[in-house]
Amino acid sequence: MAAGTYAEAHPGLDALAARIEAEGAPAPDVVLVSVAATADGDIATSVRRGVEEAAQRVRTWLADTRFAGSRLVFLTKDATAASAPQGGDPAAAAVWGLIRAAQETDPDRFVLADTDGSKASWRSLVKAIAAGHDQLALRRSTLKVPRLAPAVAGTWPAYDPEGTVLVVGRQAEPYARRLAERHGVRNLLLVGARDTADFEAGLTAAGARVTVAPADPTALADALAAVPPAHPVIAVVHAVDPNTDASAEAAHAARTAQALRGAAGPDAAYVMLSEEEGATGAFLEAWARVLRSGGTTAVALSGRPGTAGPVDGELLEAATAVNAAGVVVAEPDFEALAALAAADRLPALWRGLVRGPARRTVKEGPAGAGGFKQRLLALDAAGCDALLLDLVREHAANVLGHGSGDAIDADRKFRDMGFDSLSALALRNALNDVTALRMPPGVVFDQPTSAELAQHIKQQIFGR
Repeated sequence: MAAGTYAEAHPGLDALAARIEAEGAPAPDVVLVSVAATADGDIATSVRRGVEEAAQRVRTWLADTRFAGSRLVFLTKDATAASAPQGGDPAAAAVWGLIRAAQETDPDRFVLADTDGSKASWRSLVKAIAAGHDQLALRRSTLKVPRLAPAVAGTWPAYDPEGTVLVVGRQAEPYARRLAERHGVRNLLLVGARDTADFEAGLTAAGARVTVAPADPTALADALAAVPPAHPVIAVVHAVDPNTDASAEAAHAARTAQALRGAAGPDAAYVMLSEEEGATGAFLEAWARVLRSGGTTAVALSGRPGTAGPVDGELLEAATAVNAAGVVVAEPDFEALAALAAADRLPALWRGLVRGPARRTVKEGPAGAGGFKQRLLALDAAGCDALLLDLVREHAANVLGHGSGDAIDADRKFRDMGFDSLSALALRNALNDVTALRMPPGVVFDQPTSAELAQHIKQQIFGR
């Protein structure tokens, strides 16, 4: 913990509640609970145990009025792309998804904090929580907060019409139809499809050869063994059928994902679908990162409650072309979101898509090149870098109308955040005013991220 922060350890929430009751002590402002890491090789069991334990903690926390004014922080390691871009812990990610859903229904009661396990991140944890974020990630002490962003289309591999596409789950049927009707896929292996002859007949009419297998591990293994070598599995479309038990749904998704990993060749593509983000959606996104870290093309698609429109094959196809491990399929009500932004009540996750009212000033300290440079000289190297990065992010947020520089991802390109030539010029002018530099109009796009621009400013000020 940071210096000056008082902390106590307790074996559980019940023990903490008992101490508060016995001693008449006030409840702490913040309570941290750690989420166990995935056990080696047993992802499904780890997912189920982690989600069940987190759900029980949520129930206990909400039921105990002694904690009504406190925040419960779920501390994970490598659950998010921010702290573990090359894979991570799928079971911890599932807990993130569950608590993220709890935050929707009970705001201001829960916090998600993910770290990369480094000492620098641990030392920064208290300050990051105190900043008021409900979701945050620390990577080598750098704070990142999640924001939805417009999808940027990429290129999805073309399907070999002679290959076999393995389609698992009823929710994947629109995608299967699209593959047969628009992409000429001729071999479809349907696992757990709905019991309807009409659907199968429609695929056959489109020229596809359809094989159907029940959704159990033995039948799946037998069906895969029967796939002719001339028509190898080239893609896997895995849709998780919904279940009211979040832990059971996520664990089933994990077991299926592990079983499917060896079903296709190394060049096959994976598309994974879930109706909502939740525990299952977060697990699938983490699993997609695991697959992508090994060179496999993979994407996980999920919907946001209350924002997703009808999901058809065309929408799924467009989403799978996005070059990202996780894609949210949503049709937001931007008018309603803009109204929330105007009232300063916009949920943090949407601040990357919806602009709020612009702030009027950003505090900078002494003006002019001399004053600003002196501020930098008074800092060590890490402090200097942090101040410059904060400067760029704060002004970028101000130009875009966000309430805080925390809305700006240091490694995200300005163009992807919505900067055009006019807003880029406004950012350049603001930074020139503070630093007394004479950076050219195109500097924001020449140095395309906040991190790169901050380092460029440092080089300009110090001449190195």
